[in-house]
Amino acid sequence: MVLRPRPGPRYLEQKLGVHTAYVESVTEGAEAEQVIRGLARKGFRVIIGTSFGYMDTMELVAREFPGQSFVHISGHKSNRRNFGSLFGAMESMKYLAGMIAGARAKADGQTKLGYIAPFPIPEVIRLGNAVMLGARQTCPACTMEVRWINTWFDPTREREAADSLLKAGVHVVVTGADTPGRSRRQRTRGSGRGLRLAERLPRRARALSHRPYWRWVRSTST
Repeated sequence: MVLRPRPGPRYLEQKLGVHTAYVESVTEGAEAEQVIRGLARKGFRVIIGTSFGYMDTMELVAREFPGQSFVHISGHKSNRRNFGSLFGAMESMKYLAGMIAGARAKADGQTKLGYIAPFPIPEVIRLGNAVMLGARQTCPACTMEVRWINTWFDPTREREAADSLLKAGVHVVVTGADTPGRSRRQRTRGSGRGLRLAERLPRRARALSHRPYWRWVRSTST
């Protein structure tokens, strides 16, 4: 399995006697293809890829090993045989984030929210919709502007997107990207609020940031 962190594999090993293995810091592309194919050749029955960028590679390798199963986290492809996608209900967390964003905007007499979206794929669209549905529960008048940055990790693009949203009058910014660029832009401009990073700012600071945490682990009885 290409799987990290370790609580899941440990549970399988201890409770079911399943042998597991994991490989860290695998670069998307040629290296990922080599690692995934190598695990399949070693006889692992289920191989899990935990990066969106592994999707096409896993689809390719799955064709070569029809007797083994390949599970891709966060993707949107499936061959309906031995390759498919898996993701948790992260929209629940984003819905709550939207409720907080809407409540904050309404309390401040504002109605404009912003969303920094990495890619126009089902996962990102679903989570963005969840943010807005949650916001409407606490701020029916709120609207949301979207900025597509077409990357998961690019601090410069995220800062530019945040700057664009703030210039457009957005009061609360929510991001699905993996960098603190949006938060840094807020501090630079000294205005706006955000939902993503858990940074401890002075109580009287004009920019606030929050992170909604979503856990993959569910409680199990022993």
